[in-house]
Amino acid sequence: MSISSARALQAAASDGTLRPVTPFRRLVLCCGLCSAVALGCSDAEAPTPPPEPQPVAIVLSAPDSVLTRGEVVQFTATLLDSTGAPISGGSFAWSSLYPAIASVASGGNAVGVDVGDTRIIVTASGLTASAPLQVRDTVISRRVDFRPWTPFGLAVRGSRALITLLDVDSVVRIELPGFTTSGDAATGQYPTGIAFSPSGARAYVANQDGLLTVLDPATMSVVDTARYRGGLTAVLATETDRIWVTIGDRDTLYSLDPVTLQVLDSGKTATGPNWIVKSPTLPRLYVNGSASGAVYELNSQTLDSIRGWSLGGAPQGMAISADGATLYVANEGGWLDRIALGSGVVAPRTPLDDAAFGLALSPDGSRVATCGGFGGRVTLLSTLTLSTIQTYLATGVARRLEFTADGTHLIMTNEAGWVYYIR
Repeated sequence: MSISSARALQAAASDGTLRPVTPFRRLVLCCGLCSAVALGCSDAEAPTPPPEPQPVAIVLSAPDSVLTRGEVVQFTATLLDSTGAPISGGSFAWSSLYPAIASVASGGNAVGVDVGDTRIIVTASGLTASAPLQVRDTVISRRVDFRPWTPFGLAVRGSRALITLLDVDSVVRIELPGFTTSGDAATGQYPTGIAFSPSGARAYVANQDGLLTVLDPATMSVVDTARYRGGLTAVLATETDRIWVTIGDRDTLYSLDPVTLQVLDSGKTATGPNWIVKSPTLPRLYVNGSASGAVYELNSQTLDSIRGWSLGGAPQGMAISADGATLYVANEGGWLDRIALGSGVVAPRTPLDDAAFGLALSPDGSRVATCGGFGGRVTLLSTLTLSTIQTYLATGVARRLEFTADGTHLIMTNEAGWVYYIR
């Protein structure tokens, strides 16, 4: 069979010799051509791979938006494409707007640190999303009993708090965080306002008999006094520049020389001034008018009046944000006022459950606390949302309120004879 097959592939040449014909060669070429055509067809018809999906949004979720101190909640972030479909993978960066209230780890675990409102923020692929988180607590740590005396004025600096006792004409020192009394000093009659100098080396007491008392807080000794016409109701001091006092029954503000205590300038205020705050960014003072429903803005050097706001009710405690942008005012009418100092616009009132006398702003600016009324109520609000974080109830009449330097506690004086230490 092999010979026969070979002969079938032979043909006679013109000279009579045999030569091979080339059907196999032609077949091979044909097959090669067909293969090439087939390959070309395959390349032309293969589908183009779809483009990688591009993220256009982040969805952030958690099983709860309210924690107690120390509690943990897991936040989950998902990237979405333009059709709303989730995209796997992605590198997420996590942060908290106020880490002192809640911290968050790289995997999205948030931990409640201190009472207040914050936002958990996540970023990925140039996109950002955030979600609210509130941390609550209900603990009143301790209280000091000064009955039958009347705690009223309050100043806090570092590890010390100074309390004025109205009816025994004195100031008591409390050590922090132990919250124990450690000394006292005599003042003028009815000591109302009290303030540290920025360094804490001096404390100034405004007495309603017109006497300004200067104390050394370390020794609780009186180092100087000066008397003025009219009853002093509030005092504010810088280190070397000026001391300011309000004369409550004369609706007047004095600026004093810090060395000689002589009057440098005077200016008119709204009726019933008993609170002074200074802008951290501008030469401006803000003085309340508790009997006229107004707050005045004055030049801190000349005491010239610049602007005024009619708030209604009875404006009392005040505090200003660290950037100098917002003034918070407690109102005994039962609400919180906020003034945008750049534009001068007064925001809508934030209703409170009680009359508000004292006011304090947390060191990080995330919380504002008010106190007052005959129920002794303290209300803690978020400056971010203006929602109530926590309410603390005590008997008596709450008066002055301050945060500790680390922002973890509130100290409150109460005319019923108590000083509260609130966590």
